[in-house]
Amino acid sequence: MESPPRVLPDLPWDIVERIAVSNCRAGGLREWCSTWRATCRAFAELAWFEHHVRGGVKLAVVPSEAYPTVQAGVSRAQAASPAAVAAAAAERARFEKAEGSRGVSETARVDASRKKNDALGVDLPAVLVSRGAYAENVRITRSVFLLGWGAEGDVRVEGGGWEPALAFAGLGVDERAPGRGGGVNSSAGDGKVNTLPEAARDTGGRAICQNVTLRCRNRAQAYAAIVVAGTPVFERIIFEGGALVLGAATNPTFSRCAIRGARGAGCKVTDHGCFDMFDACIVEKNGSYGLCLERHGSARVDVATAMRVRGSADGAHEAVLQTPDSPGVAVFGVGDEDLKNVDDARAWLLARTRRLAPGAETQTYLHGEAVEGKWLEACGIEHWSPDAIGYDG
Repeated sequence: MESPPRVLPDLPWDIVERIAVSNCRAGGLREWCSTWRATCRAFAELAWFEHHVRGGVKLAVVPSEAYPTVQAGVSRAQAASPAAVAAAAAERARFEKAEGSRGVSETARVDASRKKNDALGVDLPAVLVSRGAYAENVRITRSVFLLGWGAEGDVRVEGGGWEPALAFAGLGVDERAPGRGGGVNSSAGDGKVNTLPEAARDTGGRAICQNVTLRCRNRAQAYAAIVVAGTPVFERIIFEGGALVLGAATNPTFSRCAIRGARGAGCKVTDHGCFDMFDACIVEKNGSYGLCLERHGSARVDVATAMRVRGSADGAHEAVLQTPDSPGVAVFGVGDEDLKNVDDARAWLLARTRRLAPGAETQTYLHGEAVEGKWLEACGIEHWSPDAIGYDG
């Protein structure tokens, strides 16, 4: 029996390698891991990626002699060489030009978040965390790419005490939104030119975290992660505890994440904060509401995520809780099939949303029982009002 004819001729090795380098520069670690790493032994080692894609700059591997802890990796990891970063940007631009323009206006922000991941391991300092459990309270103070190097659930960061496992500190001069004031040498709202270099102004707001499980050993700590500034991306993160989002300059993105086991709400957003959830995130089996939006907090979820948001397991709490000042949860679709189901997903989520009434109900939720009010009533003071507790909504 004759062998079937070859569809394509064998390519010279230098051309194959040139194609591999071009693709990995454009797609970063994601492209290398999903395609080229398994092609042959020549492309399988980290050293190949570091040499050809990162300009010879090594990745931060935890644990190692140079990076014994996750926090050490976050603090000391190095970005690729300037020449490698420029080459990656040029390759991405070439690929995007070849593909042409695409996307839907309603999902522009989601597309932007995905483009952030195009050159993972190149544009940002990269930290590869090996399999294992790390008893640390990690604080993100600079923009890095934090990747769990293993199967789902193999890499665990377990916070101790009263701190979350992962905190975006928001420390630095760019922690406030434009037009809301700023720190030293800030150009936000004061008309002055910011003279600090970008590295000095970076506070971790562009960080990307992938394939890590976050939990708190102290079950009294409600949150496994806290974000107080920036637009970080969480992808394939398992939260064994809640996520807290707060602040007008805060808009994280959750993609393919699961939030379970929180003592209170699964994801709480407050103080004018916002978050996006897409790619079928799961919010379930938490102590109270799945999503909690208060004090002008808002959220955007795609159709697949909207259908996967649940309240408490005992049925005592709805999927969503919002205060009267909150814009609520906006549901969007990606692709033609999703767009057909947007209205059904909105109706499904709305039927499982509790909107607090203005006045006493909102005040009691935000501040608890007004002990001083009961004391005044017991003293015969008749003009006390529960609406005067100090809530500004």
